[in-house]
This record gives sequence, structure tokens and C-alpha cells, in this order.
Amino acid sequence: MNIFRWILALIFVVVLALGWKYPLLGLLVIPMMGAGVIFAVINGRWFCGNICPRGQFIDKIFSKITSTRDIPRFFLQPAFRWAFLIIFMVKMGFSLFGVYEDGINMASVASAFWWAMFGSTMIALVGGFAYNSRFWCAVCPIGTMAKSIKGVAPKNYRVSDSCKECGLCAQACPFGHNPAEFKGGEFTHSDCIKCGKCVAACRIGAIEK
Repeated sequence: MNIFRWILALIFVVVLALGWKYPLLGLLVIPMMGAGVIFAVINGRWFCGNICPRGQFIDKIFSKITSTRDIPRFFLQPAFRWAFLIIFMVKMGFSLFGVYEDGINMASVASAFWWAMFGSTMIALVGGFAYNSRFWCAVCPIGTMAKSIKGVAPKNYRVSDSCKECGLCAQACPFGHNPAEFKGGEFTHSDCIKCGKCVAACRIGAIEK
């Protein structure tokens, strides 16, 4: 699984770096966005923490140089996230409409998706340096939709009764959630991206996948 995540991270880097020159690479953005929504129907935000190429780039590479500050609660509020989703989708719609006016071809459609990827990645980089590496995941439009869908068969982490409520898991969580609040049951927070950082941080193995 670790090698697979590295491959996804490198694919993201290649598309981001070369998409301006080879616009057809932008077509790869489409199935990734679609997969985020499809996986959300099954397992909430699991895709965000395990398969999303940008998420893997963030974890494997970008996180090594970013801040570790908590993401301000403002960016996690539903009102902000849905407003951002609407703005993002409207901007994407105008870009695709512009393609339609100029004459639709695969390269122009792909380029529109690449520019959306490029712009959102710039937001991710700025937010990562200002707060923490997973800042983009807090405002990502696909993530916002996935959080709302929650999934019909989510594989939530379990927090055993052996939990000492030491707070290490909350410190490790990119969103600052506290799995210890779910001691003795499942960690059912709809924003959990199943990244496994809380599991790794727990010294007594009280959190299980």
C-alpha cells in the first residue's frame, strides 16, 4: 500500500509539472474527482486519506516542509466550505463554458481541468505553509461533498476502553479531531479521512482500523 501511495504522489507531481505543456494530462483529473465522489458513497472520506493523488503528495512529500499549526475553525465551518464549493464549481463551469465557445476538443477540456488542479494546488501550498499540510483537505470541494454523503458502509476506526485520553491522537490528526472522545466505540466523525495518523500516534494501540 505504501508503494501504491508513492506512485499516486508521483503521478500527481508529473501531471502538475507537465500539464501546462501536455494538456491531455489534465484528463487524469476527471476520474480522480469522480472517484472521490464514488468512494464517498461507500466509505465517506476514506478516499481523501488513502487514494487521492494530491493527498498522497501532501503526506509523502509536502508535509516534510509545512507548518504543523491547527487549521482555524473558520475554515472547517460548513458555511465557509459550502460557499467555497459553490465558488469553485461556478469557476469550473465558466472555464468549461469558455472551452465550449472556443470549440470543444479534448486538449482544451483537459487544460481547463489542469488549471483547476493547478489553482487549487496553489491554495493547498499556501494553506500548508500557513497552517498544516492537509489544509486543502479542510476546504476541498470533493471532500466537502464526501463529508456530507458520509458513506453507506463506512469503515470507522474503533477506540477501545484502554484509551488513556492522553491527547496524542488529537495532536496527530490534521483536522485536530479527538478520537478519545469516542472511547469505547467507533470514531464516527464525518470529516475523518482515515489517514491513520491517530493510529500511529497512539502508544498503546487503543485505536484500531
